[in-house]
Amino acid sequence: MAANVVKRLPFSVTIDTIDADWDWGVSGNSEDVNPRINSITFVPGDDTDYLTVRDGSLTGPIIFYALALNTDEKVQYYHGALIWPVIEFSEIVVAGGTHYVLFEFWPHRR
Repeated sequence: MAANVVKRLPFSVTIDTIDADWDWGVSGNSEDVNPRINSITFVPGDDTDYLTVRDGSLTGPIIFYALALNTDEKVQYYHGALIWPVIEFSEIVVAGGTHYVLFEFWPHRR
């Protein structure tokens, strides 16, 4: 099984091939502890996939939950809220290799 695949761009972070816990402070960008998030988008690989994203830790409050009833993307907007995204692997079900999560930053990060 491959490790989480993280792609960083100036205004977004994309994670695909999720197969372990993912913590923004470890895998995202440790320089920006609580990034200003514009949106979280989940693109499921199958119509039985679901994703939970928590804030701050593996036991923090749930800030995003998406249950796929089809393979359409699920988007939640945060309008620049300061969030530390964390994904607990035991709280997701994803089809192998065809899913991804996109964290889009607020255009004015500071």
